Amino acid sequence: LHLSIRRQRQMCIRDSFRAMKARIARKRLEPRIPLKRACIIKSGRSKLTGTILNLSLNGALISIKGGVTPFTDPVTIEIPLGQRSIELRAEQRWIKRTLRFTYMGVRFLEMDQSSRLWLEGFLLSNKNGE
Repeated sequence: LHLSIRRQRQMCIRDSFRAMKARIARKRLEPRIPLKRACIIKSGRSKLTGTILNLSLNGALISIKGGVTPFTDPVTIEIPLGQRSIELRAEQRWIKRTLRFTYMGVRFLEMDQSSRLWLEGFLLSNKNGE
């Protein structure tokens, strides 16, 4: 019985390691594109103006001037595109505050096909930043 529990722990650790390696490999397949683009973060009734500092198919790094409390619910990131805008649902993954800015990493949630196609096209056309 003791060996069985020990073997189960080893298998669990091995599976966790494999999952971590798969997440790292996915990140490398979808690189972050550096840019500076205004965005609006909507949560419930509140709206904040921020700047997207980098963007990938999976998420974004956003800076917001001043202090911001962490979001517990998913947010909507609105990216203005001249006459229209695109809205992407996201969840906050981490937050870091400095004296002047709050930085937050968001992961995009479900995305409709037209939004995904737009984002893929935008990333391809902005590989070197704006």
